[in-house]
Amino acid sequence: AKQEVRMDDPVENKLWELVNAMNSSEKFGMMKGISFRQGSLNFSDGYYVGTTIGIPRLGIPALKLQDNGNGFRTTDIRMVGQVTAWSCSLGLASTWNTDLVEKFAQAAATEFKAKGANVVLGPGLNVHRVALGGRNAEYLSGEEPVLGAKLVPFWVRGFQNAGVLVTAKHYALNNQESNRTTYSAIASERAAQEIYFSPFRAAVSAGAAAFMCSYNLVNGTHSCANEALLQRYLKENMNFSGWIMSDWSATHGTNVSQGLDQDMPGIDGYYDP
Repeated sequence: AKQEVRMDDPVENKLWELVNAMNSSEKFGMMKGISFRQGSLNFSDGYYVGTTIGIPRLGIPALKLQDNGNGFRTTDIRMVGQVTAWSCSLGLASTWNTDLVEKFAQAAATEFKAKGANVVLGPGLNVHRVALGGRNAEYLSGEEPVLGAKLVPFWVRGFQNAGVLVTAKHYALNNQESNRTTYSAIASERAAQEIYFSPFRAAVSAGAAAFMCSYNLVNGTHSCANEALLQRYLKENMNFSGWIMSDWSATHGTNVSQGLDQDMPGIDGYYDP
């Protein structure tokens, strides 16, 4: 259905003009990825880890999303020797140096743009909870939520000022790779708010464009289908106004009403017209 436009807000006015000008197919196209071959790191030419269709007639570009664990992810053998291997996020966090974080983000963003990506799938912000967590090296917070909250604004600013949109991940309580799609992270309201959500809240305040929900369950419900996690805590309590995408193949249904805006990589059919 067409939405009413608020004439007192020129940005929202323009956004709703674009939305109202889209047909149904174009709207669905922005809610899911395209051209991803499961189990292969050799994607079709011109595509990225995540890609959405553009709408040229409305001036809306395709989203071209790429991982960032140690820089621009090498997804094709032809890229070998063509990308910079940066420090992992935990190594960067260990410097406790906000200026260095921003300089890294600026330099990495320059490379992402040069390679055609306009969305970086990072930063990872989970607070370490399991010492042997397989992705601990990806997380800018280490074991300290205050550290992550202090560093993330500089990470966001460095990338987004260069024109590359940031994705805060893996929201939330993503603690281990063992049984990563089936384990449930249990946390009290107080622990979640004071410890595990703190770096993500800072990412919202810094203007992060997107969030990525995680593979695991939180208090018994899959993150990407968790209305309390996505809708109540993130969109309402933290006032996040960007979009939420799933981790790759972490969607468990058409969970728009629970707060999931975009299905990645888009091969499961949940967000098809």
